[in-house]
Amino acid sequence: HWPYAFKRGPELFPLKSDGTMDDVDIDYLDTYKAMESLVDKGLCKDIGVSNFNINQLTRLVQNSRIKPSAVQVECHPYLNQSALLSFCQRHGMALEAYAPLGSPDRPWAAATRDPLTP
Repeated sequence: HWPYAFKRGPELFPLKSDGTMDDVDIDYLDTYKAMESLVDKGLCKDIGVSNFNINQLTRLVQNSRIKPSAVQVECHPYLNQSALLSFCQRHGMALEAYAPLGSPDRPWAAATRDPLTP
């Protein structure tokens, strides 16, 4: 679900003592290449990614044989992802929105602010 691996343990999002994410040093390109082998074996038809930004997608496209068919990210009027959408369109990838009606629990999504009014 995320473009990096977390340290195994009971916590969903494990943190180090300094408050940063406790992730492991596994390059998402290695994981993606393993997923490409699943396509080669006919075990899946397409590969998609989630929560990747433009820099991560650029690196992925430049270093893989099969481009992602879909990129799933949070996308709604408060977070329209227009630059990412343009990138995906230029590279023939579908952008799939989760939380298309917004995420009211986000601190920047004030209930009194209309995202469609300048």
